[in-house]
Amino acid sequence: MGVNLIHWFKGHLVPRIVRDVPPEMAACEFDCRKTDCRQDEWVHCPNRKRVETGGA
Repeated sequence: MGVNLIHWFKGHLVPRIVRDVPPEMAACEFDCRKTDCRQDEWVHCPNRKRVETGGA
């Protein structure tokens, strides 16, 4: 029963709790030191643009 419960949890609950973060937002959330950006800062952010253009 324990293994079935784990599979059920991973298949039904985790997808409802954890969502994928779009790459350009992941750059902001995980690769940036700033805690908050104004809209105009976000639009011109070199870190976000780097990810959008396929940079590392």
